[in-house]
Amino acid sequence: MDQETLFTGSKWTILEALAESRKAPLELARDAKTSMANVSQQLRLLEMAGIVSSERIPNRDRGQPRILYGLKNPTAFIILTAPGSASKGTVSLDAFRHALLSTWLLEGPDRITAEKFVVQNQELFQHVRAFGLDKRDTAKQLFVLILNDDTPKKASADFRPKDSVSILTEAQAKRPGHEYTTLYDPHRLLIRRREKE
Repeated sequence: MDQETLFTGSKWTILEALAESRKAPLELARDAKTSMANVSQQLRLLEMAGIVSSERIPNRDRGQPRILYGLKNPTAFIILTAPGSASKGTVSLDAFRHALLSTWLLEGPDRITAEKFVVQNQELFQHVRAFGLDKRDTAKQLFVLILNDDTPKKASADFRPKDSVSILTEAQAKRPGHEYTTLYDPHRLLIRRREKE
């Protein structure tokens, strides 16, 4: 099966839902507004392609095993089309590659500034848990970072340019009034949970 077909229709809706959190097939069927049979078929294809994985967990309510699905490994599928070159491939993503690829999806001047920031700070991205842009002040681009708990003080002070960096704790990132364009956030630290209606 060509990998391009794994990123269309119901399969794409399922992948978007799994990017938020691990989910059971019934939840995925509701998210994709499709049948359980269709979701099961799509999950089998995505699992065979190595994009999603499943885990059996005990279901306390009924005493039966329950399966949760989640994204397997951070990966990018890249298609390159240019005069003299047409190629495609899969790339495993670490924090640096993930952040860099995300900057390429930005619009306008943010793309260039964000890409430059990530490249200049490549070695320091091993300490990053979350990375994004502060949406409050559009006049000046402010990069927000949440670092690993064990990040050396020197490393946290080395991010450049200093006047464009705000290093936050998880609690600070969740304060009301803060909104971010997330570029790397596997633990959803910069994304505020929606209030229950």
